[in-house]
Amino acid sequence: MSGVNPGPVPPVAQNSSQPGYLQPSSSAPYYVEDDSLDNFFQQLVVGITGLPATMVRPLWQPEPANLPAYGTDWSAVGLIESELVPGWSYETHSSSGTGTDSLETWENCTFLASFYGPNAERYDGFLRDGLFIGQNQEILLLNGVGLIEWRKRYVVPELIKERWWRRVDRHVRVLREIKRTYNIENILSAVVSLNVEKPTGAPPNMTRTLSVDSPDTN
Repeated sequence: MSGVNPGPVPPVAQNSSQPGYLQPSSSAPYYVEDDSLDNFFQQLVVGITGLPATMVRPLWQPEPANLPAYGTDWSAVGLIESELVPGWSYETHSSSGTGTDSLETWENCTFLASFYGPNAERYDGFLRDGLFIGQNQEILLLNGVGLIEWRKRYVVPELIKERWWRRVDRHVRVLREIKRTYNIENILSAVVSLNVEKPTGAPPNMTRTLSVDSPDTN
């Protein structure tokens, strides 16, 4: 907020033995975001449709390249929507080494593939039908992505440079896994105070202090 001093920001902690914010130490090897995620969808469309890689482009580019010649088959692909699946959040602890916690969530993502050219519907059909194929779905699963659905085809011709370009849009929804690791260390020992209600006739002092040590793992 402009003009408001939020006060001192707590430091970033290296692990749970230090005060402050914990940031993820790593993400699952296959987890990608931002440009890498758009590249993944681009490779998916190239692999399933057979279009040349140079003819499958990001929907939005910092410096847009020249459009292919009129009458060329090509595609533009990009993520347009994502939403965390409510209730699908799991945190588990690993005691290996000094200990870590893994947080696993799932996200619904929708990406748009726009096909241009005289064979736009054909290439859209290649993508739709290719997503049925088990071997293609296996590649998705190996990257932590699962197919949910593909939505109906939209035929939306686009006026570019005073010419109508044939264009077909296809929305594809996928579910992808997000897994991050945090340096939350093992608890090696703790002092615990137990306060219990005194039964009739018991001694007056019913408070006990216990020292709890973790088992020796050496």
